Amino acid sequence: MGNNADKDLKHNYPIHHFRHQVEPSPFYSACRNGDMETVQLMLHTISYQDLNRLELIGNTPLHAASFYGHKEIVRLLLHEHGCDRSQRNRYGSTAGEVAKTDEIRQLFHRPLNINRFSDNNKQINNNNQQTFAIVSNLSQQEKKQTMMIMNQYLQNGLNFIKPMMK
Repeated sequence: MGNNADKDLKHNYPIHHFRHQVEPSPFYSACRNGDMETVQLMLHTISYQDLNRLELIGNTPLHAASFYGHKEIVRLLLHEHGCDRSQRNRYGSTAGEVAKTDEIRQLFHRPLNINRFSDNNKQINNNNQQTFAIVSNLSQQEKKQTMMIMNQYLQNGLNFIKPMMK
């Protein structure tokens, strides 16, 4: 018998992110289920930090999309929204390491214009975070609408969101 909390702390996993969460977030669920429409809709409402957040199960949304084989969602998260490809899950694996197919694993390779030994990469990551901060600055009305959608999702699932998007 061992203490899993000690194991998590030993590996420096931020267990505080998912300690009080009962079920996966709507964004995580959409990534896991391959629901591209909902992922695209929600990307405009979440912060860069939430994009890379570990869920209760110990994976990020990128881990879920990668593991379940949703290539286009992985491409969207990595190449258009700068998702953190080095984030490890609670088991110590990156999303690229849990990828369902070799084709998805290829998406995790660095683009040719990125120099892994350059400080410019930090600037690129900072730019991604700044972009998410700008996109996440919604008006009060937009925030209310987003919260209404999120609450309805929690009550009714994805069946509520899709009719609103038409």
